[in-house]
Amino acid sequence: MTERPQTNVERTGSRGFRVALFILLTLAIALRIFGAWCFAYSASSDHGIACLMAKHIAEGRIWPVFYYGQPYMGSLEPFVSSLFCRVFGFSGFAVNLGTALAGILLLPFIYLWGRDAGGRSGGLASLTLCLIGSLVFYQYQCWSYGGYAMLVLISTALLWLTARTIEKKRRQMSTHLHYVVLGLLAGVGWWTSQLITQTLIAAALLYIVVLRRKAFHRKVLSALPAFVAGSLPFWIWNWNHDWATLRYFAGSTGRSEFGAGLRRFFTDSFFAAIGIGDTPPPFRSPANVLSVIVPALILIALAVLIGEIRRNGLRGTSIHLLAAFLLLATSATFFAASTSRFAAIPAGRYMLPLFPAIAVLIGRATGHLDRRLPFKLGWLPLLLMVGFQAVLLTVYLAWGTSGPPRMKTVRDFGALLRRLDINTVYAPFTSRGPNHSLNYLLNEEFVFSDPCDERYPPYAEQVELAARTAVLCNYDHFDDFLESTGGSAATEGVEAHYVSYNAKAPDGGLEEISPQRWTAATDPRISDGNVGTFWHPSGTDGEKDWLEVGFREEFEITAIRIISRTGRYPGTWQVQAADASGAWRDVTPEMSVRRYFWSGPKFYRGGRTYRVECRFPPEQASAIRIRVAPAATEIAELQIFSPGTAADYSVDELMTLIEKRGLKNVYSDRWLANLLYQRDLPGVRVFGEPSILSRTSSLLPSRIEFTPDTGFVVNREDAPMTRRVLSAAGVDAEETSIAQRIVFDEFSGDLSGAPELFWTGRTCVTRHREPVDATPQTAVKAVFEKGIQFLGLSISRPDPVAESDLAISYYWRCPATVTIDDLVTFVHFKGPGNSLFQDDHALLEHVDTSYQRKDEVLVEKRTMRIPADAIPGEYEIALGIYDSRPPHKRLSVETDLNVRRQAVVMPVLFTVSRSRPAR
Repeated sequence: MTERPQTNVERTGSRGFRVALFILLTLAIALRIFGAWCFAYSASSDHGIACLMAKHIAEGRIWPVFYYGQPYMGSLEPFVSSLFCRVFGFSGFAVNLGTALAGILLLPFIYLWGRDAGGRSGGLASLTLCLIGSLVFYQYQCWSYGGYAMLVLISTALLWLTARTIEKKRRQMSTHLHYVVLGLLAGVGWWTSQLITQTLIAAALLYIVVLRRKAFHRKVLSALPAFVAGSLPFWIWNWNHDWATLRYFAGSTGRSEFGAGLRRFFTDSFFAAIGIGDTPPPFRSPANVLSVIVPALILIALAVLIGEIRRNGLRGTSIHLLAAFLLLATSATFFAASTSRFAAIPAGRYMLPLFPAIAVLIGRATGHLDRRLPFKLGWLPLLLMVGFQAVLLTVYLAWGTSGPPRMKTVRDFGALLRRLDINTVYAPFTSRGPNHSLNYLLNEEFVFSDPCDERYPPYAEQVELAARTAVLCNYDHFDDFLESTGGSAATEGVEAHYVSYNAKAPDGGLEEISPQRWTAATDPRISDGNVGTFWHPSGTDGEKDWLEVGFREEFEITAIRIISRTGRYPGTWQVQAADASGAWRDVTPEMSVRRYFWSGPKFYRGGRTYRVECRFPPEQASAIRIRVAPAATEIAELQIFSPGTAADYSVDELMTLIEKRGLKNVYSDRWLANLLYQRDLPGVRVFGEPSILSRTSSLLPSRIEFTPDTGFVVNREDAPMTRRVLSAAGVDAEETSIAQRIVFDEFSGDLSGAPELFWTGRTCVTRHREPVDATPQTAVKAVFEKGIQFLGLSISRPDPVAESDLAISYYWRCPATVTIDDLVTFVHFKGPGNSLFQDDHALLEHVDTSYQRKDEVLVEKRTMRIPADAIPGEYEIALGIYDSRPPHKRLSVETDLNVRRQAVVMPVLFTVSRSRPAR
């Protein structure tokens, strides 16, 4: 039989199809280059990090495996962008070209997948929909953000190649190479982003569902070593970093139950995937029309798939259609069931792998309608979508045209910093105004960083060790900090970009008013030199509580400092003073607490030596009190100061003494520790910031190591507290005075107490908890998962009255190796007629378990309000533990007592009576 010759009509149709395909591809490529230009001057901090990575790679400075600060997104895309930086020089546009290249390489795969699912018309329709795509799809095809364009490319290629491999397997044409390619793609995709998980599941399901028993054969094994090879950077990095990626996801907070998550996916995440949820306000009405068209076209594609399977079984186009539907199904399941906090965010970029699959389904539905409707009306829904997308390009055009003026402002701001001789600036990583992205916009001439939230360690160290630092745009309300501490700074700027610079510490030294001169305090534990004990405000939400201290005589006070070992400082505070008659007056207004503090002549933000201080004009006072917001506040130590001699920041004589004494373990405040760190003296270790400074072998732990070459360097106002703590621990020391500092060394006496002494940054403290009665009134023996033991409870009274407080102490043993951050204790009080009230709270909420002794009994004291409507009668107590992360699993328990749904029923009852009416 001879082959029928091709007619002129067919040749013309084929030629027209090729022309249309060429025009679409050319236009799509041009649009991606246009998008790279539109986002060239983006001030997004995450985009800035991707640009910095590409720059550092192009310069040969560093070869990062992961996106800076994210152990879950590989750096393949920045590596590609670095090639364009090598050719065209570093710029946001050059970096975006690397992303645009991934977007361009995606186009053939979209066409091929659409063609195999619906013929040439299906391929053209799918490609047409992705010509621009949704707002979020187009943006991340042109704009470098770490790896999303590469993720979509790999995901799409993987699913299409899986379907093609299935077809070849059926025809006995598959080879080891096919499976090696699939394995490599899967491995590189896994390294690029674990968001490819749903694609991997969809591909595996497709392979098994179509081939069934034939799916399992020796050639498939070729994919496994290929996957390991492709993802090798991921495994090597995690092996050397304690599996940080897995720990990152394990620590993610969860979301609601599966059903609610599934509903949220189809009402939020799905529309985010096609861009409707991200539509700017002027375009929301047309977008709402699309929210009807898109599901309708997908349902048509589903009907087509069902019809093809009924007629021909799973073969040919139905395999490719099924691949798209499986990705939709696995994505819905993945994001509905995932415990990752990212799953709860309907951000379009997390749904990007879905868009090509949706395009394939819409392309197939378009081809189906085209064959059944006259006058090409079947293309109308698709053309409406593309027209809407084209209109949205005006959003990015406006962004692109506004870039050069914004960049001029940035350059003028750089000129200002140059004139002011400012090299390092505290800046937020992300904000709606100027932020960390200034590093890339100004080509790293200056460093903008907050060491507490820095993704690139060299920046953190440079800001930490700089002689002086400015603050960008009043970051974290820097002016509030200056006002509350008596500091000062100058301010200059260019339009919305400004800095506070030449910051000066408060004038004058301090002298501590010793607690021995106090007559009384609200809680004596605030002056015991022990951060293991603390005062916790008793006020409820919305109220404030007072911490009061009286003096034996009137003192002139000028400063207050508080220390919280856990960093639980109040959100606001206010200081009042009393005169000799006992009349109170405001010394300060109500002040916001910021994370800045002074050390030497320089300010810092956060870190393990963070403390809260305020200064005010000297006031004569017979007592002071501090009003604080109660939420989660823990004040471990309070220091009160009178004016002292002027501060002296000279260090030459001190450095000479340190070298002369041969001190190798030097505990000092942050500013001085940084000076010693920079001098890099042989064998000398200092108490620096381990999360910031990279040479960790040069840093001392907070637990004090008493050796013959250990020394403390404290400011004169902190020497009395240091003496008190050392004396209480039975430790003697030699003291040497140098200007405003005291050097403590040559330690002797009972050094066995050393494990109980810790350094705060200014002085030493103990951390032991106050002795407690470890014998509960009602003993219980119950062992929960993870080895957590419940030992019993004590109740303040057996017959509480409604609307009264009931104090309950819970007794625990908790292995020091167990992380309890996500564990919640639930306590249910069940009374007559199934009446119920409860006291659910974080396990050991106000008990610090970080330095417990072996087998120590931890006592958790709680005060619970008996509800006013509590039904009188006897109440039983049931107690258990659950994991706050979904699925909120209750921990299993072993005990001889009655257990009801993993809650231990206590062998004790209490009786509630009606509240007494007020007289």
